[in-house]
Amino acid sequence: MRVDAIILAAGMGTRLEGLGDGAKFGIEVGSVPLIYYPLRSLVLAGVERVYVVVNPLNRSRLEEIVATTGYEHLIRVIVNEEPWRENGYSLLVGGRVVEEDVFLVSMSDHIYPARLPLRLLEVFEENEDATIIVAGDRSPSFIDVEEATLIDVGEGLEVERIGKGLEEWDFVDAGVFLMRKEVIRVAEDIARRRSVVKLSDILNEAVSKGLRVIVADITGIPWTEIDTVEDYLAVNHGWRKVVVEVVRSGWIQVW
Repeated sequence: MRVDAIILAAGMGTRLEGLGDGAKFGIEVGSVPLIYYPLRSLVLAGVERVYVVVNPLNRSRLEEIVATTGYEHLIRVIVNEEPWRENGYSLLVGGRVVEEDVFLVSMSDHIYPARLPLRLLEVFEENEDATIIVAGDRSPSFIDVEEATLIDVGEGLEVERIGKGLEEWDFVDAGVFLMRKEVIRVAEDIARRRSVVKLSDILNEAVSKGLRVIVADITGIPWTEIDTVEDYLAVNHGWRKVVVEVVRSGWIQVW
């Protein structure tokens, strides 16, 4: 089965206080741009085409980075002209052009090894009726859980709700998903009714429509994310640096 991927990279990175000149995906982590990490892991997991959704101001920076990857032929840059509508709208923009019915989705600021998206593909083989599969971690070691998106599940790891600040939850959202194209119709419906479209809104709406949304338990697979300057320092110089080392140890060759 061929699988494409969408990387959401249209955010402005305002919480990083100027690091990366507003292009969070371009900040250096272990001497390479941050976006190398999800891109490399997706390719190693077997993804054959990657659609990267970016805002107009950062398109040229992204194209500069893409030219250094050696995977230019696999990458298509998609521009979200309304990035203020948030990450769910970026998913919609990317989903309108993705060719495959089944595709992976990743945040551009998350660092994880190839075995994380591979785990999603394994779960899909056993649950082909699922519309969305969310990578969920019961006990993440390298993020700030208070800042994280949380997942409440019912029987059989079926998602009941997802969002920040949930009082009851079972998993932390690791920022990687497997989706069917049917999700884009849900996003279109929300975008007609709201100006801001969050990814969690799309998942919750899919649940409310009776679509099957499940968690792939990736507990034990190291991953982290960069949202703030504190995150950046922890990943480059502090306690989260081990995740970068694990991920890079799995790279077949260095870019």
